[in-house]
Amino acid sequence: REVSKALKGEKWWQVEQALIAATSLGMKDEEMQFVALLNHPQPEVYVTAAWALRVLAHSPEGIAKMVELVKSETDRFFGGELADEPVYHRVGHLIEGLSMRKVPEARASIQRYVKKNQAVGMASRMGALWGIGKYLEGRPDQKLADDYIFIIYDKMGFGAEFGVMRYCAMIGL
Repeated sequence: REVSKALKGEKWWQVEQALIAATSLGMKDEEMQFVALLNHPQPEVYVTAAWALRVLAHSPEGIAKMVELVKSETDRFFGGELADEPVYHRVGHLIEGLSMRKVPEARASIQRYVKKNQAVGMASRMGALWGIGKYLEGRPDQKLADDYIFIIYDKMGFGAEFGVMRYCAMIGL
């Protein structure tokens, strides 16, 4: 009861701690409150809310909201609009949650991150590189495998892939 109450609190650090507690306690009934907190003004809260959804999301409504946010933010990133680093982390957690659940409506948005584009945020792209591999687990896709191999070997010269992206591609592959 106190955790549920704190999720609606006024102090951002109490809300953040309540998110961690609710997730640790497996409080799936709070899922729509987690969704509401994705738009909290404090980055620590909205990133933690995304993490909580990555761990606990289960309802069609909650998952649909995750898909909606990933799609809109992905469109914004690929439209050339830059975001603050925590926004990319929020999207990265949501991408990972949708990928673990293999939500078909999210795949097209997530797959956009495979091609090199350093303007779409490291955390969101890392989650997507791992995520597409998770979608395709047990179902190889030669084109995506080729894209991953290109990323893995893109390590020399100006504009080369960051090492962490090559590592995520290895995991995805």
